[in-house]
Amino acid sequence: MRRELTLLGGVLIASSAAWAGTTSSSNPDKNMQIETHSPERTTSRMRAPHVPPIEHAGVRYAQLQAPSSEGLPPGGYVVATEIASGKRLWIAQVFETRIDPNREADLQRVFFRSMVLSRSLDALEIEDEHGARYRVVLADGAVWAVR
Repeated sequence: MRRELTLLGGVLIASSAAWAGTTSSSNPDKNMQIETHSPERTTSRMRAPHVPPIEHAGVRYAQLQAPSSEGLPPGGYVVATEIASGKRLWIAQVFETRIDPNREADLQRVFFRSMVLSRSLDALEIEDEHGARYRVVLADGAVWAVR
């Protein structure tokens, strides 16, 4: 029996196409070897860009990866957390993502492409995967679109 492992939306999914190795009738998983590969693209979207959090003046600013787990609508969010206490200071919706219910939701998700601290050290400059740019004020999470 052959099975394939695919990473889809951060979840490992096994299908019955590409496990390599022998199986035993009494224990099908015994002596199995996993054939690994890193496809650049699955049937779903490309992997989201890695955008590391920024730490400044005792606060960590990070992209919220799963807004739905927080009860939030789809979109790009940044979270400010006090490093010393772990207390969430604020969460800001940087942009909204409209999901067409007739298309696969994973293909429509939009993530940050980059996030940097502004030269003035008072805001984050964020660019999404479509090239739209935003400025998020560190003091209160106010968001401004940048033209």
